[in-house]
Amino acid sequence: MSQACLFNFDVENSRAEIGYELSPAHQGYGLAQEATTAVIDFAINRMQIETLVAWIMKGNKTSERLIQKHNFLLDEKEEYGDGESRSVFNIYYLKR
Repeated sequence: MSQACLFNFDVENSRAEIGYELSPAHQGYGLAQEATTAVIDFAINRMQIETLVAWIMKGNKTSERLIQKHNFLLDEKEEYGDGESRSVFNIYYLKR
């Protein structure tokens, strides 16, 4: 399955999160780049969203490169859970 979307809208602060997922069979063709570009363009130019946020699991270098190509900046690191269920995310943002 492959998708790119906006979610967790915060209308009061004109903010939304961007997410994307690409199945291994579709990787390497530039589809994530194309889909992410379209979603960002729609969010900023059509919906007039001021801030987009992307949560990238630490160590996912491919996803970090993709979001950095769109001029997202690293904001902070968040950790969830503990022990084996602990996850660490790098949080990126893009301001209009």
